[in-house]
Amino acid sequence: TNKPDSFNLNYKNLQYLLKINPLSYSYSSSLLLRSKSKKFNVNPNILAFAPDYGSIDEFDLSLLENVFRKDFYPLKYAKKEVSNISQIYNGYILNDRSATEQVFKKHASRYDILHFAMHTKLNDENPMQSKLLFSQFSDSIDDGFLNTYEIYGLELKAQMVVLSACNTGAGKINRGEGIMSLARGFMYAGVPSIIMTLWEIEDKSSAEIMTYFYENLKKGNSKDVALQKAKIKYLTTAEPYRAHPYFWAAYVDIGDTEPISESFLSRFGTYIYLILLVLIVWVVRSRFKTKKRASAI
Repeated sequence: TNKPDSFNLNYKNLQYLLKINPLSYSYSSSLLLRSKSKKFNVNPNILAFAPDYGSIDEFDLSLLENVFRKDFYPLKYAKKEVSNISQIYNGYILNDRSATEQVFKKHASRYDILHFAMHTKLNDENPMQSKLLFSQFSDSIDDGFLNTYEIYGLELKAQMVVLSACNTGAGKINRGEGIMSLARGFMYAGVPSIIMTLWEIEDKSSAEIMTYFYENLKKGNSKDVALQKAKIKYLTTAEPYRAHPYFWAAYVDIGDTEPISESFLSRFGTYIYLILLVLIVWVVRSRFKTKKRASAI
């Protein structure tokens, strides 16, 4: 919001618009309107994945060598990310070999929040072939690559999907449709809110930001405010060079921004309202009975 001093540039103290306003996006006004139909859950559950890329068996290695073997470096902080989240929300956390595509397809439809801390592989020419990369172990049913075209065919009840992976909001622009991406696939599958990334993300920073994000959600903040507060907190604690926008600005909120769960104060206010309503009904009925007795006398 103010022009920085180029001779004394400190990324932690720059006047980012984020410090004043929460930011959110939508593919279109009609999609945004449609996404308002789902209500938040008082006790949402989460399904989170942090695959293992440390070792790949012979079957899958032969498949990967000519495709993107070089992209399968271990994500050191992915397990820490989902572990932190599991302490905030109840759910099913899948690490290492258990974080498979088959498990995702089996359980995804039952969860309110889906979280993916993993690698992606983009296909700019054919966005339907872009994919999320689960643990790569032999499977007679699935190959471990969740393609965009497969996401379009899912039936999900999730209120939010968090794509904590590189470039999940990137894709080819189709006229009249917008960007065709992994994130768009989940929205087509019925998910009203997506947290996605606009470029390659850094593992350690992502774990910190996502932890702060879920902590803010748990307090009853809307998704855009929760992400805003997470980034601001990250900036206050980050080392100077890690305060560069590359490390934190990639995450954006698209779609419905409503809270995913109620705050304690919100629930407390609801309880007070119900108690008052019961008292009012009791008083009215008591007065009515008193008047009825008086008229009978």
